[in-house]
Amino acid sequence: MVDRGRIIGFWEYDPELRELVHELFVPMTPGLRAAIDAAEAFVREDLGDARGSGPDSPRSRAPRLAALRAQEK
Repeated sequence: MVDRGRIIGFWEYDPELRELVHELFVPMTPGLRAAIDAAEAFVREDLGDARGSGPDSPRSRAPRLAALRAQEK
Protein backbone atom coordinates (compact mmCIF):
# COMPACT_ATOMS: atom_id res chain seq x y z
CA MET A 1 0.00 0.00 0.00
CA VAL A 2 1.29 3.44 -0.91
CA ASP A 3 0.06 6.76 0.44
CA ARG A 4 1.44 9.93 -1.14
CA GLY A 5 4.60 8.13 -2.26
CA ARG A 6 5.24 6.37 1.07
CA ILE A 7 4.88 2.62 1.59
CA ILE A 8 2.40 2.16 4.44
CA GLY A 9 1.70 -1.57 4.27
CA PHE A 10 1.22 -4.75 2.29
CA TRP A 11 -1.91 -6.35 0.93
CA GLU A 12 -3.08 -9.46 -0.88
CA TYR A 13 -6.50 -10.24 -2.27
CA ASP A 14 -8.13 -13.47 -1.12
CA PRO A 15 -10.41 -14.58 -3.98
CA GLU A 16 -11.95 -17.37 -1.92
CA LEU A 17 -13.19 -15.02 0.82
CA ARG A 18 -13.38 -12.09 -1.61
CA GLU A 19 -11.52 -9.74 0.72
CA LEU A 20 -8.40 -7.65 0.83
CA VAL A 21 -6.04 -8.80 3.61
CA HIS A 22 -3.51 -6.25 4.76
CA GLU A 23 -0.76 -5.34 7.20
CA LEU A 24 -0.30 -1.64 7.92
CA PHE A 25 2.80 0.16 9.17
CA VAL A 26 0.71 3.19 10.14
CA PRO A 27 -2.39 3.59 12.33
CA MET A 28 -5.74 2.93 10.69
CA THR A 29 -7.69 6.11 10.02
CA PRO A 30 -11.22 6.57 8.71
CA GLY A 31 -9.81 7.76 5.37
CA LEU A 32 -7.50 4.78 5.07
CA ARG A 33 -10.33 2.39 5.98
CA ALA A 34 -12.47 3.97 3.24
CA ALA A 35 -9.64 3.61 0.69
CA ILE A 36 -9.09 -0.05 1.61
CA ASP A 37 -12.83 -0.75 1.39
CA ALA A 38 -13.01 0.97 -2.02
CA ALA A 39 -10.03 -1.01 -3.34
CA GLU A 40 -11.52 -4.25 -2.04
CA ALA A 41 -14.87 -3.51 -3.69
CA PHE A 42 -13.16 -2.61 -6.99
CA VAL A 43 -11.19 -5.85 -7.08
CA ARG A 44 -14.18 -7.95 -6.03
CA GLU A 45 -16.78 -6.35 -8.31
CA ASP A 46 -14.78 -5.20 -11.33
CA LEU A 47 -11.71 -7.45 -11.51
CA GLY A 48 -12.66 -10.62 -9.66
CA ASP A 49 -9.06 -11.11 -8.53
CA ALA A 50 -5.78 -9.20 -8.21
CA ARG A 51 -2.50 -10.98 -8.78
CA GLY A 52 1.06 -9.80 -8.24
CA SER A 53 2.23 -11.50 -11.45
CA GLY A 54 0.94 -13.77 -14.19
CA PRO A 55 1.77 -17.10 -12.57
CA ASP A 56 0.50 -15.94 -9.16
CA SER A 57 -2.46 -18.16 -8.29
CA PRO A 58 -4.86 -18.25 -5.34
CA ARG A 59 -3.04 -21.36 -4.12
CA SER A 60 0.39 -19.73 -4.31
CA ARG A 61 -0.93 -16.76 -2.31
CA ALA A 62 -2.12 -18.92 0.60
CA PRO A 63 1.14 -18.61 2.62
CA ARG A 64 1.22 -14.82 2.17
CA LEU A 65 -2.45 -14.52 3.16
CA ALA A 66 -1.79 -16.61 6.27
CA ALA A 67 1.20 -14.45 7.21
CA LEU A 68 -0.80 -11.24 6.79
CA ARG A 69 -3.69 -12.64 8.83
CA ALA A 70 -1.25 -13.65 11.58
CA GLN A 71 -0.10 -10.00 11.82
CA GLU A 72 -3.70 -8.87 12.48
CA LYS A 73 -3.76 -10.68 15.84
